[in-house]
Amino acid sequence: MAIIKVDASDAAVQLQFNVKADIDPMKLINLLQPGKRCRMNGPDKLRMTIQIGNLAHKTSVVKALLSQFS
Repeated sequence: MAIIKVDASDAAVQLQFNVKADIDPMKLINLLQPGKRCRMNGPDKLRMTIQIGNLAHKTSVVKALLSQFS
C-alpha cells in the first residue's frame, strides 16, 4: 500500500506515503489546489488541517481521505 502511516489529531490528519509509492499525481494536485486545507508536509507526507471534534468524525474524515487514493 502507498500509505504507511496515518496520524489523526484534533487539528489535522496526516498521511505518510511509502517512499516508492505509485500515486497518481493528479489525485494529489486535486487535493492541494482547491484551498489551503491540504498541503504537503515534506516529500512524503500530506497534511489536511481540520477541526475534528469526536472519534466518529475523525474516523469518517480519515476514511474519506484514504478513499481519494484507492
